[in-house]
Amino acid sequence: MTFSVLAMAELGDLASDREYLEFVQKVYEYARSKGFPQVGYYPEGIDQDPPVMESCSQAHMPKIALILTRNGMGDYWDDIDRMVRNQLIENQLTEYEWIYTLGERIPDYEIPVPMDYDGVRDVGRRMLGGFASYARLNDFFKPSMHAPGPIVGCCTGNGAIALYYIWNSILEMKQGGLVVNLLLNRASPGADVNSYLPNEGRVEIMMKKALPLAVRLPSWIDKRQVTCRINGKDFKVKWNERYAKCAALNPGDRVEFDFPIKERTVQLEIGEVDATLTVRGNTVVDIEPDGMNHPLYQREKWRTDVTAMKKVTRFIPDRTYDW
Repeated sequence: MTFSVLAMAELGDLASDREYLEFVQKVYEYARSKGFPQVGYYPEGIDQDPPVMESCSQAHMPKIALILTRNGMGDYWDDIDRMVRNQLIENQLTEYEWIYTLGERIPDYEIPVPMDYDGVRDVGRRMLGGFASYARLNDFFKPSMHAPGPIVGCCTGNGAIALYYIWNSILEMKQGGLVVNLLLNRASPGADVNSYLPNEGRVEIMMKKALPLAVRLPSWIDKRQVTCRINGKDFKVKWNERYAKCAALNPGDRVEFDFPIKERTVQLEIGEVDATLTVRGNTVVDIEPDGMNHPLYQREKWRTDVTAMKKVTRFIPDRTYDW
């Protein structure tokens, strides 16, 4: 259903058709009400009990939200931020050794396969990077009658596209200036964004071109507590709703935003799980209770006030695509 709605959103966007976009917004708001936006958890079926999340069931939501926002149909950036910081990236398989332990507990299925079938070799490692198809809250996979294994191919394709949607929208050129929509790490020809969230309430923008700058601060941040410095000197920003605006900047300028961040606790009932979420900003850093097979949200490193640093090589594409 969300795939069809995404197609309608794209058509409404290209044709500037307000009627289509208004319908899309109604559907998005309904789907949002049937999910759990705080953690970005959207079950595959309406009122499913117990709820199971295919990555497919969430994957179209970010771009629908993005199209609505860009067409002035609301501000859904916080929805997008919560999705990518939480369930979307938790649904991507980054450790695979547990897959073999899980396999010992799953019944053997008699499935016809071609001669010389190679699909049973090194299965865990070859699934690395795939996306969960039957995730429960705080559990990558829970076997059930219709779920023979943790990953189905459609979820991997859709999950990867969703990551691209969000990465591509972190910053953009708009009306002759650079606009940062999400406080996530991103390198680009115009500027590099260095985010210290969720450990610290801090983000740096390293300018590479002479451009005006606007940075969106999420709704959980009190604008009155935001400080800005340019090259180490205090700067008073002008606000346009959630966007902090700086005058034209020069290549090499460093713009820093600082704001308080602290942990808070949220009680959330999702299906059979009465969960306690620990949240920093929009990032869920812990969920209790743990899942049975492969608990998610093992994020102790994000509960300190010091950001762990590592050296990386950043990739800057020559161009991006509206995929």
